[in-house]
Amino acid sequence: ERYCPMCDRSYGPGIDRCPEDQTVLVVLATPPDALIGRELDGRFTLKARLGVGGMGTVYRAWQHSVGREVAVKVMSARFAHNIAGAKRFLREAKLASRLTHPHTVTVLDFGQTTDGLLYLVMELVDGRTLGQVLQDEGPFSVARMVRVGTQLCDALEAAHRLSIIHRDLKPTNVMVLNEPAGRDHLKVLDFGLAKLLDRTDSSVTDSNAMPGTPGYIPPELYQGAVADARGDLYALGVILYELLAGRGPFDKGGTAKARLPSEHSPAPLDVAPVMQNVIFRLLERDPARRYSSAAQVREALLAASPGLGLPLPASTVGATRGAELAAAVIEPASRVRRWAVLAIAAVLIGAGATLAWKRAAGTGPSPAARAAPERHEAPAPAPPPAAAVAAPEAAKPAPADVEVVLLSSPAGASVTLAGVAAGRTPARVQVPRGSAPVEVVFRLDGRRAVRRRIIPDRAQTVEVRLVRAVRPGRPASERFIVP
Repeated sequence: ERYCPMCDRSYGPGIDRCPEDQTVLVVLATPPDALIGRELDGRFTLKARLGVGGMGTVYRAWQHSVGREVAVKVMSARFAHNIAGAKRFLREAKLASRLTHPHTVTVLDFGQTTDGLLYLVMELVDGRTLGQVLQDEGPFSVARMVRVGTQLCDALEAAHRLSIIHRDLKPTNVMVLNEPAGRDHLKVLDFGLAKLLDRTDSSVTDSNAMPGTPGYIPPELYQGAVADARGDLYALGVILYELLAGRGPFDKGGTAKARLPSEHSPAPLDVAPVMQNVIFRLLERDPARRYSSAAQVREALLAASPGLGLPLPASTVGATRGAELAAAVIEPASRVRRWAVLAIAAVLIGAGATLAWKRAAGTGPSPAARAAPERHEAPAPAPPPAAAVAAPEAAKPAPADVEVVLLSSPAGASVTLAGVAAGRTPARVQVPRGSAPVEVVFRLDGRRAVRRRIIPDRAQTVEVRLVRAVRPGRPASERFIVP
């Protein structure tokens, strides 16, 4: 490339002066990579550079022993020539090599050359990064976002089960494979390696370093906390928001400060409230308010997207009632409490039906009178009203339950239903149809509690907005907004 410093234009070979202003062009060239063509330990030959990152350079390479192409990441010198960093890299690479999952890039080998270069050998995947797909194709539909999000949850769940924390989950660390075409099959890169940037290890990096990439780093890390699995879930929430909106949840112009986690709520999404609350719960500043596991996030995504042709959560296979499945996915504990209440109600209904049957049998016609109609050829006359109530009553089905969806902004509010805890928003509960009005109370620390009275005559959604408390010193339970 031949560049003109006066008019900021570039030209190809064969031109020495700028045609516009006759300025002598500056030749810009990337120096050759000295590692291309090199053999690592006589086993891998580096053929071409694939990409450069903060931790090292990735090459397309040839593995001699099995005759296949692989990806080799050669770590940068600041890690390779640091004793503590080398030990930590080898320890993390060994752990990452245990992670074998369809949605993670498999680590095949790792080691160190005689001159101190640390390298990691991975399977070579053919595709684009999730960031490139989003840039090329624009925001995703809800169905496509859920399809991608559930795969990310699967990868995180498998890694967290092995105590592997990614710490740098972002769209450029997620590959969308070209094959099978149109399936959005994902592979997550760099599991475990981002731990090298842990700020608590001053021997590995400088004291100002922080694991992750601005915009995806959870708020607690800015306060000095150590990253854990909930930090990965925060980054997942940022990714899911970006897939739907095409921008970050706190984007205010692209400045470095704007990419930090905001104290304000994320900008609203043009999706169903229940789906928005799933994503906003991932973006909670307090990690205790987020989902507790990637598996829980996966099932919440599926429960919030009925009718999209997506598979049901694994924990709901074999169940028969869709509304109860969604409730079990969002708040399993509340389902147990609901079933306990329904079981008690069923016992009471059954006892009442038995008592009605006995009373009817004692006051109704005698056995001979009841059998008399069987001796007539003509149909028996209609029984008296008392008998009509007595016999069939025990066989009447119990009234169907109605589904009530409980939502709040912000999400994560604790909910009590008729004085019984029903989990946190978003939640789905079952209320017997036709029962007395039920009071629902939403509570969230630092915000005014809100209560609603619902009449369970139909399926419905109850959504409230929790505003900040005027007097923070008073307990949340004493502050109500009554409609």
